[in-house]
This record gives sequence, structure tokens and C-alpha cells, in this order.
Amino acid sequence: MTPELSICLRVIEGSAMASAFQKNQFAILLFVFQIVFFVLFGLFGTYHNEALPPDVQQSVDYVNSKYPMFQDVHVMIFVGFGFLMTFLKRYGFSAVSVNMLLACFTIQWGMIVRGLITTNGGTFAIRIEDLLTADFAAAVILITMGCMLGKLSPSQYVIMAFIETPVAIGIEHVVVHVFHVNDIGGSMIVHVFGAYFGLALSRVFYKKEYVGHENEGSTYHTDIFAMIGALFLWLFWPSFNAAPCETEDARHRAVMNTYLAMCSATIATFLISFMVNKHRHIDMVHIANSTLAGGVAIGTNANVILSPLHALLVGFIAGILSVIGYQYITPFMTNKLKMHDTCGVHNLHGMPGVLAGLTSVLFALVYDPKLYGNTLGSIYKATAHERDMKTQALYQLAGLGLVLGSALVSGAITGIILKLKIWNQVRDKEFYADGDYFHTPDDYDFTTRIISNIDHVEVTEHTKLKDSV
Repeated sequence: MTPELSICLRVIEGSAMASAFQKNQFAILLFVFQIVFFVLFGLFGTYHNEALPPDVQQSVDYVNSKYPMFQDVHVMIFVGFGFLMTFLKRYGFSAVSVNMLLACFTIQWGMIVRGLITTNGGTFAIRIEDLLTADFAAAVILITMGCMLGKLSPSQYVIMAFIETPVAIGIEHVVVHVFHVNDIGGSMIVHVFGAYFGLALSRVFYKKEYVGHENEGSTYHTDIFAMIGALFLWLFWPSFNAAPCETEDARHRAVMNTYLAMCSATIATFLISFMVNKHRHIDMVHIANSTLAGGVAIGTNANVILSPLHALLVGFIAGILSVIGYQYITPFMTNKLKMHDTCGVHNLHGMPGVLAGLTSVLFALVYDPKLYGNTLGSIYKATAHERDMKTQALYQLAGLGLVLGSALVSGAITGIILKLKIWNQVRDKEFYADGDYFHTPDDYDFTTRIISNIDHVEVTEHTKLKDSV
């Protein structure tokens, strides 16, 4: 065999191996990661003593009090987020199922990362609170997914979740346990981080083909499906903000504050949506998203606010800000900053989350700490070590800054990694479409492409059928 022929054979063999890896990449990644999760749970994971057979009779209050709110949050993650992203006319399968995949992936990976961080590498015990915080970690990834919806392959989504999860949890650990910032509903560590990580990622990934793509858009029935997700999120958001609260009075306040903030945000959404449209029409994009902004904006302060008026004002401002974002800021960011945000997470999660962080500074300064009695230390942990409220306000601001900066930097770095040719990439023609990665029904093209391209069909009562050959 000549040297030239040998080289050619090696090149062909290498190409075939690379092709096989590309073809099966998604399955290989999932298999390898799940094996790693098996090993890490086997080495370090255990159940908490409260979930193991007791030596003495245990109280039945723990599961009965913790599980209902956790289940509400669980529904938000799998049904709420999933269906909220079904508005794209050709991406419904991906929206719901990749949402489910990334949630399950992040729940496992998040438990491991958080467990190893909090125990300094020792074994970690799992109980219902850990299921809740795992869902919070999943929410971060799903918010980022919303920004990149329709622009990543399944393999890229998985790699994104693998990278983002430990970064988000690491920043959360610093903000909550080192800075002792109060962010009970995760407005900063969940919503702000997920949104701005996604925006930085979208900036690195930007292609002019994203804008005005034939597959980008909704139909009448996909917007209704999105409203199903929005309604589940709207109904259960009080549990999202209240479940992590330590004391009963704080949990009670968090439910009421979130409830009221979301009501006023909804009123603001309908009002501003109507006013910004030159035809005085209401936009369903605003209704499905901006009505939820109150839940984000109140999250950081859900256990702090002591007046229903304050909760209503925060929600109302958030609703206005979100609609303005969809109407004016998103087009600016797309055209000028080259940050294409498919779901508008900047308007639902990003800006309302920043609003929550800024108002947390205000409320830390305005409210008299004596009003909280002996529960102040359960809200602002460092006050138990003589931190005054002015210093606490500065730490609230520092926490917001850290979250913003780390999200933008880590999102950009992740974008560079995901652009590597080793990962499967979505073809330009198939942005915002299921066809390349899902087995679709026979009517897929007809119902998602042909019907949506029919601009107008007029049928009159007096139309006569004419004979034709």
C-alpha cells in the first residue's frame, strides 16, 4: 500500500467516525451525562434523615406543609414554561419536550452541584427543599432556553444546561450565603441570571437570518397554547415566591404580595398594550408574558413588603415596563445590539428582575427593621450579626451587579463554546422548526406552513359552484 493511499484511507475513516459522532451526538451526550449522574449520586447522594425510617414517631406536618407548594412550582416548570414557549408555529414539539428534557437534566445536575458546594465535597442529603431548589435551578436554564428558542440543536441545549447550571448555582451561593442578600423569590439569582445569560449567548450566536425568518411567528391556535402555559404560571406564581420562606408569617406575606402584584401587572398589561397599538388592539404576546412580570418584580421582596399598596405598585410598574419592552426595547436590541430574544425573556424576566433588585434596595432603606420583630434575621441573615440596613441595602445592590455581570460574561463564553463545529448546528432553513429533530405527523407542513401562509380566504353565502371538467 502506497503512503498516499494509506493517508487517504485514514482520512476517510476519520470522516466516517466524525460523521457517526455527529449523527449520534445527542444520544451519546445524554448517555454519558446520565452515567456521570449515576456515579455522583452513588458516591455522594443520600436521603435526609427525615425521609428515612425513624427510631421514634415523626410528625406528619413536614410533607403535608412542604409538598403542596413544591408541587405548584413543579407544575410551573413542566407545564407553565413548556406551554408558554409553544407560540412558534413550527416548534411546538421542541418547546414542550426540550423544556421537559432540560428540566430533568438540570434537576439532577443541580442537586449534585448544590450538594457538593454546600457540603464542601462531602455527601449531601436530599429532602423536599432540595427538590424545590432543583426546580429553581431548572427555571434558570428554561429562561435562557426561551431567549435561544428555535436557534439551538438538542445537543447544544444540553451542553448549555451543563455549563450554565454550576455557574448559576455558584453565583447564587455567593449572593445568598456570602453576601447574605435577600432574594426569596429568585428574581435576581433565577430570572436576571437566566435572562442576561441568554442575551449574551444570543449576541454571540447572532445571525441576520434569525430576524424575519419564515418560521418565526405564531398562529391563532399556537398563541392559545401559549396562554395555557401563561395561566398555569400566573396561578401558581405565589407558591414560587412563598415556598422558600422560612417563617409562616413571611410565607403568608409572600403569597399575598405576589397575588396582588400579579393582579395589578395584569391590569397594567391590558392598559398599556391597548395604548401602544395605533389601532387600539390588544397584543396576545403582551397578555401571555407581561401579565406575569408582577410575579418576577415582587419576588425579591415578597417576604419583605408589609403593605398591599406597595405590592400593587410594584406589580403595576412591572407590567408597564414589560409591555414597553416588548413594543420598543426588543426591536432596538435586535436591530441595534444584535441580541435576538425569541421569547422576549428580557421583558418578562430580565427587566422585572432588575426592578426587583433595585426595589429591594429601596425597601431595605424605607422599612423600619423593628416592624419585623424577631423574624428580621430570617429575612436579612446578616442582621443577626449586627449588619445595619444601610449596609444591607448596599449588599442588595452588589448582589444584583454580581448577577448581571457574571451572567453576561458566562453567557458570552458559553456562546463561544456552543458555536464550535463539533456540536450539531441548526440549519438556517430550519430555525424555529421541529422537522430536523422530531418525527412529525403527516400534516406537519400543511398545518404549520401552508395554512399559516394563506393570508385571507373569503367565503360568501351566495357563492355558486360551477361545473368543471
